[in-house]
Amino acid sequence: MAKNLLEKLNVLLQANLHNLSPDLSRLNPRRAGKNLDREIAALRKQLEVSAEDEAEIEAKITAMTEAILQWDAAADEAIKAGKDAQARYAVQQMETEKRRLVILQTELDEHRQAMAALMRQLNEFESVLKAAQKAQAEVEEETATLSEAIRQARESVQAEAGLGEVPVRVQVDVSDVDNTNDEETISRDLDQRRSRLAKPDA
Repeated sequence: MAKNLLEKLNVLLQANLHNLSPDLSRLNPRRAGKNLDREIAALRKQLEVSAEDEAEIEAKITAMTEAILQWDAAADEAIKAGKDAQARYAVQQMETEKRRLVILQTELDEHRQAMAALMRQLNEFESVLKAAQKAQAEVEEETATLSEAIRQARESVQAEAGLGEVPVRVQVDVSDVDNTNDEETISRDLDQRRSRLAKPDA
């Protein structure tokens, strides 16, 4: 089982290495972020499963170590009791468990190395994701700044061309204006006219 797990980890690691692009200038920030989100989620899931498998391997190693100690003690007791056949059997079992333990410890070491590689890959993906998110934020900020500049320029042009706010038209109802006139004003106007018209032409 441990060997199959290591093969799966190696396949996953190689696939992720091929998927990672170090050239962010060729990536659309939004698309890169979405792709990396999926990659990161897959890596985290695989690391969770691998951690569970590692715990299982460690438990087997612990049990195997205890078995070796028990067979070792059994061999001593058999020797003390003069039971050579039982002692030989105990030693054989102990040596078998030791060989299995060496194999299992080697697989555990390889498993941990593969997990460490996946962890480094995860950290690298997260770094690239942060860079993509930063690039996307900068694009959005530049777009907002450009939109504001365009709006201000449009308002300035409209103001210079008199196309700003449309003035409110004031409508006056003259039907209610008082027709009563000031007699003094009228008389003065008439006197001025008579005086002007009475002058002989120069």
